[in-house]
Amino acid sequence: MDNLTRELGVKQEAQPFGRGNIRVGELDEEIRGGIEIQQEKPMVYCAMAMNMDLMYDNLQLRDQILNEEYLERGEKELLVTKLENQSDIQFNLLYIEKGDIVDMTVVVLKNKEKIDSHTFSIGNFSLQEIELKITEILIPYVK
Repeated sequence: MDNLTRELGVKQEAQPFGRGNIRVGELDEEIRGGIEIQQEKPMVYCAMAMNMDLMYDNLQLRDQILNEEYLERGEKELLVTKLENQSDIQFNLLYIEKGDIVDMTVVVLKNKEKIDSHTFSIGNFSLQEIELKITEILIPYVK
């Protein structure tokens, strides 16, 4: 910078500006009041889904659920993770198709151990209804 100012024939010196008192990293009450901290959302992981008659996931429920960003029921939201080791709760979906009705069992797991299971039926296959029911089942088990 000195060479450039000499070539231009200009004299330049550093000058303080502002109050001259800059405190990096210090927050006052006004700044703290303007910071909104989000509630941490519990994370869930769909470990497996399987049609018990066919022995594979012909409805691709696991893939569809893992592609969701979150499951929600009213104001309750659960983040869906694609990584098993990041979840608070895991669950398996076991199902049987009976015409337009799908009988489902949600097996709730914590640390890879079964802690509960719930069975329900959904008519006229609706992924949204299945997700609502799964969320309702899982909410009591998350932090």
